[in-house]
Amino acid sequence: MHLTGQAFNHDVDGNGQVTPFGDGLMVIRKLFGAAFAGDKLTDKAISNDATRTTDEIHEYIAAMSKVDTIA
Repeated sequence: MHLTGQAFNHDVDGNGQVTPFGDGLMVIRKLFGAAFAGDKLTDKAISNDATRTTDEIHEYIAAMSKVDTIA
């Protein structure tokens, strides 16, 4: 298996900064699965100047863990 090659950074809300109580918290929440579905993922963690919506953040974090198999 290998990563898809897409470059990721941990700025999941897209505001240009990686913060532990913002981006980091959202990544950790995503690991808990359904407990943080919908807006619960970003509640009090997303920055005011985020460029991604909550749905886009869900997708972005999920894409971080996708791998392709080598055929």
